[in-house]
Amino acid sequence: MDSKNQNRNLAKYENTSLQKHNNTSLRRYNKISFKRIFAIFILRLFRWSFKGQLPDAKKYVLVIAPHTHALDLIMGKLYNWAIGFKQKVLIKKEFFFFPLGNLLKRWGGIPVDRSKPENIVPNLVNEFDKSNDMVLAITPEGTRQPNPKWKTGFWRIAKAASLPVFMAYIDFKKRELGFLGEFKLSDDMQSDIENLKQHFKGMTGYKPHYFKI
Repeated sequence: MDSKNQNRNLAKYENTSLQKHNNTSLRRYNKISFKRIFAIFILRLFRWSFKGQLPDAKKYVLVIAPHTHALDLIMGKLYNWAIGFKQKVLIKKEFFFFPLGNLLKRWGGIPVDRSKPENIVPNLVNEFDKSNDMVLAITPEGTRQPNPKWKTGFWRIAKAASLPVFMAYIDFKKRELGFLGEFKLSDDMQSDIENLKQHFKGMTGYKPHYFKI
């Protein structure tokens, strides 16, 4: 599904109340499925909302913060199901065993061998080259523990593959998921990292004291 259809689905989600989730109203969505109905129901039930506009690009790196709890992944997956948004995520190769590995691949998981870090960027550049459209979601904190020293992988991947970088966030205090727009990279990696952090200032993770910028 392209970004225009995703944005239409996002707008439809925002304008659809929980009480209107019947068979008639759900026909407005493209490719109606149980998981989409389920996701919309849960997000509305807990009063979560969406902000911003989905990027109008086929290939990009998506930086997401804060990341302080495994619940972030669940909320993100519900959001993806609700609007038909697909993204790839990096997961340690040790998790790709049967039958979990098949599920992770279906959910967009890309196995990563952390014992060979020098291969990660070239392999991901190759993945982008092979794809007509691909969104790679990365949490620059690199861990759910407090970490003010953000990882640089997203920057190196985007630079190597000549890709734009967009920002997304999850704020548990406001009960919001959303997009913050494009982050323009310079040739100064450390400066870019520090500037990127400022866009997420004031946001609240599931564990607020774990989010360090």
